[in-house]
Amino acid sequence: MKTQTIYTCEACGKHFSRANEAYTCEAQHMCLSLDLYYRYLSLYKDISDRSAGLNAIKGRRSKKVAGLAYERAADSLIAFGLKHKTS
Repeated sequence: MKTQTIYTCEACGKHFSRANEAYTCEAQHMCLSLDLYYRYLSLYKDISDRSAGLNAIKGRRSKKVAGLAYERAADSLIAFGLKHKTS
């Protein structure tokens, strides 16, 4: 039996056999180079992780520190979007 992974561009729905091809297609839809698209994905993952951590914290002081980290991550993603005019 052979297992085959199919990657799909989230913007246009094209199917690819390699992840790099799908990332390239998505980057083109956002008018970004592949390096900038990887940076965008990193920032997006960071804010997702911070959001999950913020929701898991119970203590007020810890929640405040986590909230500041979340705000910094959000500011970084917003600044990236404004600099590179992504939506």
